[in-house]
Amino acid sequence: LARMGGAAAEDGAIVPVGAVSSKAPAGDAEAGGDAAKSGEQREMGAPIRCGVTDPISLGMPTQAEQALSEQLQEEMRRDAPLESQEKMRFRASVLVELRRI
Repeated sequence: LARMGGAAAEDGAIVPVGAVSSKAPAGDAEAGGDAAKSGEQREMGAPIRCGVTDPISLGMPTQAEQALSEQLQEEMRRDAPLESQEKMRFRASVLVELRRI
């Protein structure tokens, strides 16, 4: 996380640098957070509801957010590579054997 630029919030939660704080004025989140500060216009997505509550934001990701997502995915590939198909099949066969017992 330190390489990705994270910080600890007052309550001990880990917050990515540039994240909108829950203590920020309501207008900041609606304006697009960092996108509004940098002058970048945030495109809004279609209104959807995937559960009991409304989405936190309908804003589409900015180019900066997409770049950060790619960096995070690259870090995850290096630190925790995915298993090969062979290892996944072996894991599945072990689980089948355990269920049989």
